Amino acid sequence: TLWPSLIKDGLILFGICLMAFSYKKTFDYKFYYLLLLLIFSHLFARYIISYSPTEKWSNFYINETGFDEANFNKTIAENESIVTSQYLLHRIDAYDYIDLDKLTDSPEVIFGFVSSHTFLPNIKLSDCKRMGSLKLDTGIQLLNAQACHVVGDNVEVLIGDNESAAAFKFLYKGNPKIIILDKNFLSQNAPKRNSEWLIEQFNKSPIEKNR
Repeated sequence: TLWPSLIKDGLILFGICLMAFSYKKTFDYKFYYLLLLLIFSHLFARYIISYSPTEKWSNFYINETGFDEANFNKTIAENESIVTSQYLLHRIDAYDYIDLDKLTDSPEVIFGFVSSHTFLPNIKLSDCKRMGSLKLDTGIQLLNAQACHVVGDNVEVLIGDNESAAAFKFLYKGNPKIIILDKNFLSQNAPKRNSEWLIEQFNKSPIEKNR
């Protein structure tokens, strides 16, 4: 957020104005109280800025501008339940891949690609291929997707099948993980059905065996 920086700049401007008024021949004691308030407010703003981003923010923000069509900002703003659920949203940078090191100890949804022959806990992914944009019969639209052959004892394919899965779910340290192999699944151009589908997944049981 830019609010701490904005507050800081505003306080500096306010201080300059007070200093200008202080050159007047007549001013009362209230000026000193305002000056003290300025100093403490400035220190407080610096204290806020010094905080490092939370893990939740760091996992989600990948240095996109608000005007980038791949940004999830519009979808998140229109679907508060996505960010207020127990699931963390974890987006993988364009030049990185999903792997075991990216998993946290919390329920999460991970958006990104995997490299060839990736191993996740008790899951093997292979024969991965890029799919690009594809609209499914369910109303979901894949916008920048990948599909992989998925093999595992405790994995549920959510989009596609075991031979060509674009999304799947599994448990890691007792917590559900939803992997969506589409970096732009909730982008500004995504249909509303994509976010509705994801919310439906939040409300399902942890793992359902594929038929």
